[in-house]
Amino acid sequence: MINIKNGTISYLRERLYELNEKNNDRIEKRMSKIGINKISLSKESLIFGIMLVNLLDHQNNIMKNKTLHIAWKLMNKIGDIASSIESYTDEEHVFLAFSTIKQAKNMNETQIKKVSKTLSIIAKWIINSNVEDLIDFSWNLVNTIKDDINQYTDLEYNEKKQIINNIISNGKPKNQKDALNILRQALSTLPSCNSEFADMTIWQITMVYGLWENVHNEIRIPITNSLLRPLTELGFITQEDAKIQDKEKISTIVKKISDKLFPENPKILSA
Repeated sequence: MINIKNGTISYLRERLYELNEKNNDRIEKRMSKIGINKISLSKESLIFGIMLVNLLDHQNNIMKNKTLHIAWKLMNKIGDIASSIESYTDEEHVFLAFSTIKQAKNMNETQIKKVSKTLSIIAKWIINSNVEDLIDFSWNLVNTIKDDINQYTDLEYNEKKQIINNIISNGKPKNQKDALNILRQALSTLPSCNSEFADMTIWQITMVYGLWENVHNEIRIPITNSLLRPLTELGFITQEDAKIQDKEKISTIVKKISDKLFPENPKILSA
């Protein structure tokens, strides 16, 4: 790790806090463009909306600049998220709405079905959960996925079923730290999802609402190129680590950097 002059750190600190405020504003504006307003909607609806946008972002077959438009169209076709979130539990309803969107036409039927399946699972999970209680929230997701996992494709089913079975065999989490890890694993087992989707979703939920304060230090900063590039150029991360993208290793490095340079707000580095 290189030595950085104090003046550089002061400048970095100033810029990060400025960017953090812009980021928070950007998240709110991004949500509002698809009809989600954190002031007027319940936490359940906002969390579902965040997951919807992240899920669409996560699909490589959809152009990034089309994501918000598709999400807005999808939500309009299915119904008002604030008043009829239950309609999202109907997988066929979601599938029909999603498949009629022009910008989603470049996705094949299997991909559309996976997205529809994930949305219906997420909706059922959120409706039947208390989002404030991380332990119950994470455990309810595991059991909701378990009820639907037999409908996954064979290859996906074997791998993801094993993850869910391992979680269930260890029993309900006893503390919030374990619950957070279970939530991350469970979100990654949803159709068309992985650990990157899980990290980004958890990160945005905590940024928007500040939920689960007792585990904020355990929340992993999503490892993206926007984060890797400046840290690599500053010498905090080696070129080899950046290329391999070992998320656990990089997350540990990022946490050490954050704790040392920004002890008052370690997560500010993600800005």
